[in-house]
Amino acid sequence: MCADDYHGGLRRCRSQTVLGKTIGVASMLMGLVMLALPITIISENFALEYQRKELLRMENEEKLERELLQELQRKRDSRRKRRGSLRNTQQGANTEVPTRRCLLPWNACPYHE
Repeated sequence: MCADDYHGGLRRCRSQTVLGKTIGVASMLMGLVMLALPITIISENFALEYQRKELLRMENEEKLERELLQELQRKRDSRRKRRGSLRNTQQGANTEVPTRRCLLPWNACPYHE
């Protein structure tokens, strides 16, 4: 049975029996569950994917930092070797070469390559 209410051009039908009200409540709850489950699954997958990408980004940054540090250490070692070999040849000739003080940054100076 349907009780009709007429409000400003809208016709609304509401159930008055206990069985009708029970079916209405059950269909409302099933609709909520049908929407809530996919939203939960999608948001959980999104969070997992975001964490995975963030971990990959951090690993790539660490890898780049390690490579940069190794490159800087290689440059430093090669400069030390050249300076050491220059000192050894100067000691044998017993001549003193004046050292130059460079005002440029270390990576822009031609004497520090």
